Amino acid sequence: MALSDTQNFLVDLFTRFDPNLDLSEGSRAQTDLIEPILARIGGDPFDDDIEVFIRTRLQQVFPQLAISTADELTDLLIDPLRVLFEPLTREIQLVKLRTSLANVAALSDDEVDALMANFFEPRRAGGFAVGVARAYFAAPQQVTATLVNVAQSRDGYRYTVTRAQSITADQMLLNIDGSEYYFDINYIAEARGDEYNVERGEINSISNLPSAVRVTNPRRFQNGIARESSEEHVARVQQGASDKTLTTAPGITAVLNDAFPAVRQLFVSRFGEARIRLLVVAAALEREAGPVVRVG
Repeated sequence: MALSDTQNFLVDLFTRFDPNLDLSEGSRAQTDLIEPILARIGGDPFDDDIEVFIRTRLQQVFPQLAISTADELTDLLIDPLRVLFEPLTREIQLVKLRTSLANVAALSDDEVDALMANFFEPRRAGGFAVGVARAYFAAPQQVTATLVNVAQSRDGYRYTVTRAQSITADQMLLNIDGSEYYFDINYIAEARGDEYNVERGEINSISNLPSAVRVTNPRRFQNGIARESSEEHVARVQQGASDKTLTTAPGITAVLNDAFPAVRQLFVSRFGEARIRLLVVAAALEREAGPVVRVG
């Protein structure tokens, strides 16, 4: 236990014993009670330099020893101990850091995942955007789309076919748009993320399909969800840890967010509340932010 933790523990104990006791810095309780106890315990290897800690500790236990910075005892004992203790001290500090949700910003994603595993709540890995790319042709023809036919948006986002797809010339004859014929191909993003939810008309090319005169997407790509950040992961677990019943607004929000991570706005309206105003607000948000779920 770090010396600062011991000091805080002693302050808490004395406060419980006598709430009126003055424990401020420089008070009599600090100088006559807490500081002697801390001095008796000795230096802290986590707060002091490890070599200073070893030297101080040896002088406390063996006051008859005359220890300098350049003698046989330093060469044979203190220097090797410093080398051995430094990685151990560093690892103990890391263990302390990794066991607290207050230090999320200082942890790696793997460390946060390991910590959240105690709550049986895995990180949301995100989702792949899916949609249809439409290839136009000057005349009906047989076309097969495979993994080599990669679609790309204007901003460089790439998509692969969900499976091998084909169309015959007779089938394409029924897919007519003005003077052109088309073939709708199902695509999935090459990576997870909401940035792959491109708007209508953003797909403009398909590789290895030279016979196509132009390419577009008639509808917006959807279902792309960004990978959950460590801060978002912890906030979601904290929100849903207390209540997941369907009788309270927080419980409804937690359950629906777990079941439908693509939902971006959620309104819970109770029985008897003015629903017209909520529907108007939800419709406006749906136009701006995507799918909206209304519960109640």
